[in-house]
Amino acid sequence: MSKSTTRFFLVLVLILAIGLGGIHGYRGWVQSRDLRIGIELLYAMYDFNPIALAAQDAALEAILSPELFRLYSLSFDQRQLHAYLRFQNAMATPHIIHIEPGRIVYWIETSNISPLRTFQIEYRHRGGRVVSISETELFFLPPSGRDFWE
Repeated sequence: MSKSTTRFFLVLVLILAIGLGGIHGYRGWVQSRDLRIGIELLYAMYDFNPIALAAQDAALEAILSPELFRLYSLSFDQRQLHAYLRFQNAMATPHIIHIEPGRIVYWIETSNISPLRTFQIEYRHRGGRVVSISETELFFLPPSGRDFWE
């Protein structure tokens, strides 16, 4: 093999290594951004302080698409009813058990919901705004099952 061919292959390998490292770095950045958006979403929805409802609504507006904001805003009657019935005007703080891109498993610390209950929120985002939300309670997961993630 000639020196120029060897150099060509070395340069090619170097470019591929840098490119693959860049792709891995990009994936890490995307995953980190996804997790950050999920955490912001969870806290905007369930870090409930009855005295600071306007601030909570502003946090929701900053993270949700306009369509979702209309549904999840505390100015929406159904959301108000759901939030007040669930938290009975008491403070609440979510605690993350497990997080992965597009999904967070958590429990809520509040005087009106048992800390033994476990929930999950699944979300999709585009352009930094959440465009899809699905919330469920994990009835099948006993509190001892949380050790799986913790």
